[in-house]
Amino acid sequence: MADLRRRSPLEHRALDLARIAAITAGAVQVSEMSLLSQINIRTADPVLLGLPTSPNTWENARNSDALWLGPNEWLVVSAAVAESYADWERAGSVVDVSASRAVLEVSGQGARDLLAKGCALDLHPSKWTSGACAQTMLAKAPVILQQRSKTTRIFVRPSFADYLVEWFLAAST
Repeated sequence: MADLRRRSPLEHRALDLARIAAITAGAVQVSEMSLLSQINIRTADPVLLGLPTSPNTWENARNSDALWLGPNEWLVVSAAVAESYADWERAGSVVDVSASRAVLEVSGQGARDLLAKGCALDLHPSKWTSGACAQTMLAKAPVILQQRSKTTRIFVRPSFADYLVEWFLAAST
């Protein structure tokens, strides 16, 4: 019988992710945030839902992170499975995209320097602060970056996730 349990796209790479901290002498830690609930929302009235209205920002909305992706489009991320999509649907289209992205979290004193090796965004703390998010390329892979207070989350399609882990390993040396 087939194993049909939910699995994270990078559960088989946990040891490789842990190696990054060893390679960088603890300056960079990379971990997977597995099985986060992710929904894509399109609405003409973000204020009604408490979604951010400034480009390339994210805010907490209804105990979830709401990332501005573009005009009339947001990604809402939560550690818990969304209890009710009905609240979100009142103002527009809601699509569950939880399986469409793996999520990595990068932290440590060397995290920004490591990310800067593969990203064209200015990640200097004076420009890239908590509350910022952007769709960009990281090591030629399309990603969404979300800057949190002490970590950067990276949302990447599962088909690029293994490649990104390999890039982190190589860029860490």
